[in-house]
Amino acid sequence: MFATVSIFAYLQLLPKCTAQFVINYLVPDNMESQIEKLSLFEVILEENMERPLHPSENVTEIYRRWSSWEDVDCLKNNYLIVKANTLYPALQKHVSQQSTTLMHICSTQWKYA
Repeated sequence: MFATVSIFAYLQLLPKCTAQFVINYLVPDNMESQIEKLSLFEVILEENMERPLHPSENVTEIYRRWSSWEDVDCLKNNYLIVKANTLYPALQKHVSQQSTTLMHICSTQWKYA
């Protein structure tokens, strides 16, 4: 379980800065063993929408996308946050179950008349 720690950090983004780079930069050394359970999330539209970023996703591109929005009021509360990712483990259970079912179907011998 993760303790809630509020740290505001300003980080100069390089052109090819990835979500995984940001997580590695921000996560304290004493939490490195838990780093695979964390994700960088994009929070937009007055906190009405959020999504986990893929580790290889370019963070600079996200900021560029925000700057292309015409409604400036939507931009002022957009942010990125590092937090525990509960989505990927939940999806992994379903992927594992489907893989097991698919392997069973593939290993079944089919007899044709």
